[in-house]
Amino acid sequence: MSAFAEIPLAELCTVVGGGTPRRSNAAYFDGTIPWATPTDVTALDSLFIKRTKEAITEVGLNESSARLVPAGTVLMTSRATIGYTAIATRPMATNQGFANLICGDRIVPEYLAYCLRHQRERLVQLAGGTTFRELPKSTLKKVCIPVPPLDEQRRIVDILNRAAKIERLRRLAQERLREFIPALFVSMFGDHKQVGTKFPCMPLREAAAIASGATKGRKIDPKHAVEVPYLRVANVQDGFLRLDEITLLSHKF
Repeated sequence: MSAFAEIPLAELCTVVGGGTPRRSNAAYFDGTIPWATPTDVTALDSLFIKRTKEAITEVGLNESSARLVPAGTVLMTSRATIGYTAIATRPMATNQGFANLICGDRIVPEYLAYCLRHQRERLVQLAGGTTFRELPKSTLKKVCIPVPPLDEQRRIVDILNRAAKIERLRRLAQERLREFIPALFVSMFGDHKQVGTKFPCMPLREAAAIASGATKGRKIDPKHAVEVPYLRVANVQDGFLRLDEITLLSHKF
C-alpha cells in the first residue's frame, strides 16, 4: 500500500483523445502542427517528445476529431500498444491511439508519465476489445495513482531521471562494445577472407580438444553418478555466459 493518498486521474487531469484527418484530403497534411502516432512515442529514448514523423494543417485540425493539446501534456498510448508515455514539449495533436492527459496543478507531468509507465501492466489488463485492445478514457479516468506533495513528486522525478540516464549510457556502452569487438578482431587478424595471411593457420583439432556435450535422458545407476552443472544453449549469450539458472545433470565419470 502506498504511503500517499491514491487519487483518480479524473481529479488530477483533463483526459482527451485524438483523431486522424482524412488521408484523402491533401490539404489536411504536411502542415506545421506536430501530429503524434504511437510509433512516435514507442521509438523514443527519452521522456519528452518534440518532433513527430507527420504534421497536419490548421484545416486538418479543425475538420477532424484531432485536438491541439498544450505543452506539458502527457501523451499515453491507449490502443493496441498501451501505456507508453511521453510529455509534449510544444503544442501538438495526436491520432486516436492516445489518451492525452492535461495535468492540473496537483500533479507534475514527469511524475505522472513515470507513474503510468510503472502501471503499464495494470493498464493493459484494464483494456478491452477483441480485434485490438483499447483502454477507454472512461476507464482510465478511474485509475488511481499515489499523489505525494509536489516537492516529493519532483524529488522522485529527479531520481528516476538519473536512473534513466544511467540506463541509456549502459545501452550505449553495450552497442559500442558490440561494434568494437568485431572491429578489433578484424584489425588484429583480418577478415574471414584473409585468414592465414597475417598469421599461420592451423586446423582446430591441433589447437584444441573438441568434445560433444552430454546427452540427457540416459539411464544411469544412481550409485555411480554425481550431479554436475549442465550448460544449456540458453545459458550461452552473445559474448557472455548467463549463469543465474543452471540445470543439474546426473553424470557418470
